Amino acid sequence: MGAGMGRIVEVTEPGALLESVYRSVLEPNFPAAELETYQDLATGLASTTTVFAALDVAGNPIAAAVGNHWAPHPVVLLTYLAVTRGLRGSGLGGGILEHALDAWQRRYRPHVIVAETEDPACHGPHPLYGDPTRRWSFYCGHGARVILLPYVQPEVRTGCGRREGMRLIALRLGDAERGIDTAIFRGFLRTYFEACEGRPPVDAATGRIFAALQEPYVRPAPLC
Repeated sequence: MGAGMGRIVEVTEPGALLESVYRSVLEPNFPAAELETYQDLATGLASTTTVFAALDVAGNPIAAAVGNHWAPHPVVLLTYLAVTRGLRGSGLGGGILEHALDAWQRRYRPHVIVAETEDPACHGPHPLYGDPTRRWSFYCGHGARVILLPYVQPEVRTGCGRREGMRLIALRLGDAERGIDTAIFRGFLRTYFEACEGRPPVDAATGRIFAALQEPYVRPAPLC
């Protein structure tokens, strides 16, 4: 990481550091419709959630990567990746992303690590939340590929609704030659939607997603 930036640590329990990550790194970088509550994040640490934070030399969080392992499905979802606004473009985001991906690869041996990101064709630059086109290029630089689905993000915060104009991208793939096993991916998506929304994903929007997952394997396409 750059000069003046300290180490990357894993946040393993609720408390002052986790709350600082949420309030100073995550909350300023995501709209409410994309950001779970602090309580949901804190509760998740006891089960599926891992949080990595990059700290400055004073011990303050300046970047974070949050992921969920959706066992029994061998899928990890990078739920949040953020850098404090004044440090965007410093290389800090790439550093903590690779740290998190490597840790999840060792810990869970996933079939695939995925992330949700705004589709630049649907969302323009935002003064607070950044530029989807630049974010797309960032992920491309880290080897990401897009999963071609008519995707919609589930309702991650009660009352905010689903987030339209999103894409799923694959960041790490266990079998690059064959692609993503559709049976594994369908199971992950069902579990993810039901966990977020409290009901099975059987509506028209999720029906379109599952209808696009008919082949035994899905090969993600180039992101750029």
